[in-house]
Amino acid sequence: MDQLVLLLGDGTNRPLLEVVFTLPRAFRSFAESDYHRYLGAFEGRPLIYSADPGCGIELSGDAPYLLDYRANARVQESEETFSCLIRTPDHCVEVICFEEPALRYF
Repeated sequence: MDQLVLLLGDGTNRPLLEVVFTLPRAFRSFAESDYHRYLGAFEGRPLIYSADPGCGIELSGDAPYLLDYRANARVQESEETFSCLIRTPDHCVEVICFEEPALRYF
């Protein structure tokens, strides 16, 4: 996979933000309610803040999903990866990548 592109909107089928990951290593999507303990413990550097509490985009170098990925990565895999967590009111996407995503506002 060369890119992972996420479009975030306001519920009116109108995109507000495009988040593009180049050469993502892994990703997962889950309901916010399913991982509330994980999300409460996630500590990262905010990339984007949201007016909705608990929403936004954060970057972390030691998130549990990232540490598990590194523990199971191939020997030749670089550990220069980090986790990017995108939180919305209902869903979350966590992406393991080599660099910060490119952002484009509409």
